[in-house]
Amino acid sequence: MAFTSFESLLVWQKSSDAYGRVHDIRFTPKYRHLQDQLLRSTLSISSNIAEGYERIHIKEVVYFLNVAKGSSGEARSQVLIAGRFGIIEQAFANELVSEYSEISKMLYGLMQAKLKQGKG
Repeated sequence: MAFTSFESLLVWQKSSDAYGRVHDIRFTPKYRHLQDQLLRSTLSISSNIAEGYERIHIKEVVYFLNVAKGSSGEARSQVLIAGRFGIIEQAFANELVSEYSEISKMLYGLMQAKLKQGKG
C-alpha cells in the first residue's frame, strides 16, 4: 500500500476550506450555539480524514473516513437549518450544502477504493 499524506488529498483540502468558510460566518449571539456546533462538525471532517490516514490498517482508515462522512452530514443538516430559519443567507447555505454533499461523495468513493485495496 502506497502512503498518501492526508494533506495531498483533495477531499481533505476541500473540507479544510469549508472550515474556513464556516469560520467567517458571523452569527448573532442568539445563535452562537449553532455556530459552535457547525464549527465542530466541520472541523471533525478534516480531522477524521487526517486521523484515518495516519493509521496503518485499511479497516481503521475506512472507519475514520466513515466518521468524517457522518460529520459532513451533520454539518449539512446544521447549514440547512440555518438557511431555513434565516440565520444565514439561503444562497450561501445552498453553496455550503453543495460543498458538504461533494465532500460526502468524495469520502464515499475514497472508502470504496480503500476497501478494494484491502481485498487485493
